[in-house]
Amino acid sequence: MAFYPVGAEEFAALMTPLGPFLPDRPEFPMAVAVSGGADSLCLAWLLRRWRRHIHAFIVDHGLRQESSEEARNVARQLDALDIPNDVLSLSGLRRDAALQTGARMARYDILKENCRQRGILDLLVAHHADDQSETIAIRANARSGPLGLAGMALCREGSDIRILRPLLSLSPLRLRATLRAAGLDWVEDPSNRNAKFERVRVRQNLTDVARRELAENAAKHGRLRNLNVKRNAEILSDVVCHPLGFVRLPLQLIEPPALAQLWRMISGAPYLPDMKVMEALVHQPKHYSFAGAMLYPAGRLGEGWLLSREPAAVQPAIPAMSGALWDKRWNLRSGEHGLPGCEIGALGTAAARYRRLSKLPALILQALPTLCRNNEILAIPSIGFFSQPQFAQVRFEMAPPNMATDGSIWQF
Repeated sequence: MAFYPVGAEEFAALMTPLGPFLPDRPEFPMAVAVSGGADSLCLAWLLRRWRRHIHAFIVDHGLRQESSEEARNVARQLDALDIPNDVLSLSGLRRDAALQTGARMARYDILKENCRQRGILDLLVAHHADDQSETIAIRANARSGPLGLAGMALCREGSDIRILRPLLSLSPLRLRATLRAAGLDWVEDPSNRNAKFERVRVRQNLTDVARRELAENAAKHGRLRNLNVKRNAEILSDVVCHPLGFVRLPLQLIEPPALAQLWRMISGAPYLPDMKVMEALVHQPKHYSFAGAMLYPAGRLGEGWLLSREPAAVQPAIPAMSGALWDKRWNLRSGEHGLPGCEIGALGTAAARYRRLSKLPALILQALPTLCRNNEILAIPSIGFFSQPQFAQVRFEMAPPNMATDGSIWQF
């Protein structure tokens, strides 16, 4: 069977439903993740023909001795295509059976961090039809529910970045045909053939018939998930998400799928929590800690329940640099002043000393972001504490990786 290249008009038709987009101007570039493999290189080439102002990010995972040189070669190839680019280096990845999962999460973290630094809204990734069927097969093996069986979203909206997958309906063979027609070479990652990874084993065992069946099921579940997104938006329209990172809920808790969306937003987790746990809590609400968030009575704040970050689950302290993302939810803004020697961490047990500044429950205060140096608290902007005037410009903006309601799209 012959596979024909993807043309400019076809790619434009794939992109249009994912819009609207910011104007094609230098201050509004789109980002594309490029590994040098056929899929991402094809996406970069198609995107560059469709839009003038784009920026490519090449992630060097540092897992093989030759990976740095390969990343530089990809950069030179993108230079030749007139695509501005940066190489982003990862380190410290664990070399075990969970390597691919850990590498994927670290890759998204560094890509989104660099998009934020450049003010980029849209990040394109090159997942295709075979990637989608493999993802669904893996989730089915893990007994995922209907939401998981919808597969990867065509458009996934976060608080400040959209991840777009315009190639999800295309065979990888068509992407290679596109590169051949353009006279472009690509590199093959040997890990894509290493059977110690679950995805590789699934890829090797999936027949064409199985892939077609998975695609049909994904379309059905995707339409259901689109409806779920709309339903959750209706349910959550009256729920107030506080800028200090907690949610107040009514005495009669909302439906389990909507509660799960809130739970993921507050915890900063990449995946939805166990739906059985959500169903049990809706049926019989109680003080409960689970998957990085906590549900408990609102107490002095009135009737109902509070959902907030679990203090014991917050990220350890990190260096304080303007634009830094702490605990996957808080962006540091420090104005024009540098913060040498400072760190961002949780207020923790020191919250007891600042109760006079806020009527919020201690559990909320303990998880708030704090600016420290040598164990001295310099600023807690969320409750208006600044030890010195020079720190008055410091602030933290809530930016969870996943919003409770959004415009994500699983199926057209």
